[in-house]
Amino acid sequence: MLTGLFLLAMALQDSAPDCRAGPPRTWVTNADYPKEARQKGMEGDVEFELEVSVKGCVTACKVTRSSGWPILDTRTCELMQERARFNPSVDKNGVPVAATWKDVFSWRLH
Repeated sequence: MLTGLFLLAMALQDSAPDCRAGPPRTWVTNADYPKEARQKGMEGDVEFELEVSVKGCVTACKVTRSSGWPILDTRTCELMQERARFNPSVDKNGVPVAATWKDVFSWRLH
């Protein structure tokens, strides 16, 4: 049973896209903080999932757990779709395949 889970984990890991420009957290800076959210003291964590094409381009973003602030959730996906870039994922035969990328971005005022 554990061997099967290990092999499944390895297969999933092999199909995950490699980040070309560092982790998604580096694609957003404090300068990207929405003005309204900053003024109102909004903070939160946005869990999201990106669909990545066979060419490594983000084709869709969906929030899988909201920060509680729609403005932060929306801005996260806007920025990820604009800036996120990946090396294409490949299957076990080296053929490019579409993939997903899941992560969390934390909006924090300093």
